[in-house]
Amino acid sequence: MELRPGRNASVLWSIYVLFLFLPLFFLIGIFMAFSLLFWIIVCILFTVIYILLLFWYFPLLRTTAVLKLTPTHLEWTAGVFVRLSVRLELRQILYVTYTQTPFQRLLGLCTIAVHPVGKTVWLFDLEHYGGELVKSFLEATHEK
Repeated sequence: MELRPGRNASVLWSIYVLFLFLPLFFLIGIFMAFSLLFWIIVCILFTVIYILLLFWYFPLLRTTAVLKLTPTHLEWTAGVFVRLSVRLELRQILYVTYTQTPFQRLLGLCTIAVHPVGKTVWLFDLEHYGGELVKSFLEATHEK
């Protein structure tokens, strides 16, 4: 089985970035009273970064993140510039937790936390039904 972050994951990420950028644009507006040209350039730079995040990076990140489940292991690969790849044998998994933030609940997404013997692996922004499927599959495999 192979899963990717949900279609609404890009929407969720853009909401998070919007919450980050709105105060910055507000501060830029205040500082424009002191040096207009410099802050106009900074505002244009932040706008270009925001547009690149929305229309290039987030869709690319969504397509590169892949969760593969087989009867013997779980493999999570994600990242555009820095690739993170985690492979766990299912017998190493102690338990699995399923969480949803309010924004994730609105958009039909979830986060699965896989707790193996070592460090916890977070599978962010999977579609709700995919997250339930992964959780039930891992719990059923763990009970065997």
